[in-house]
Amino acid sequence: ALITGVSERGIGGAIARRLADEGARVSLTGLDEPTKLLERLRASCEGLLWTTADLADPAVPDQLVATTAERFGRPEFWHRQPGLPCLVLLILEQQVSLESGAAMYRRLDETAEGVAASSIIRIGIDGMRSIGVTRQKAGYLYSLALLVANGTLDIESLASLSADDARSRLVSIKGIGPWTADAYLLSALLHPDVYPVGDRALQVGVGEVLGMTHTPDEDELELASETWRPIRAVAARIVWHAYLSKRGRTEPQDPTLGHEPAGKA
Repeated sequence: ALITGVSERGIGGAIARRLADEGARVSLTGLDEPTKLLERLRASCEGLLWTTADLADPAVPDQLVATTAERFGRPEFWHRQPGLPCLVLLILEQQVSLESGAAMYRRLDETAEGVAASSIIRIGIDGMRSIGVTRQKAGYLYSLALLVANGTLDIESLASLSADDARSRLVSIKGIGPWTADAYLLSALLHPDVYPVGDRALQVGVGEVLGMTHTPDEDELELASETWRPIRAVAARIVWHAYLSKRGRTEPQDPTLGHEPAGKA
């Protein structure tokens, strides 16, 4: 087994060691056989590792794991179906609650009779504005639909790119910034080490579960996440689960119908 660039401490080290025992090859500069590795990571998320005994390094007590395991249990291993509907939903979720984004998506889906490039172009910016989509987001969605319709953007091809290359392609599109790109890479393409430092709930959640006296900014969040490589996406799921649970909330059902709970993470 080959493990390079992986923290030997905390969650990242525990996962890396377990994967090494299973013969997986892990490298932060490139993943051999990424599909097989992803399946191993998902299998680990769904039951092999998510217990305090498996994850907590006795020499490095992990406040994150201890808090979530004892207080909130294991989060569902949710994911979304890759494609235009997922990107549309993420744009609608920008700077609003998950519930508000989902409600607006359902409205768009009903009005356009399905969320597709052709239907978004057909109803146009005015049609989206008529159901409450902001002018800015309507413009983003219309531009995105045009790129898909004319073949400039092949969303399916993003799955064959590295996380860095897919992220670069996404953020080159009007209306898709780092948060939207990272959320797509994490939830739709299931890249294991994506960590959306611009996510406000993640910032607040990390501050809470690590007992910080302030909400960490993006740089601090990046630094705090180093312990959790190479599965920072899984750590993010745990933090989000704790954040929502503390507030009596759960993630709303995915209106694109691509939300597929598959066991627990």
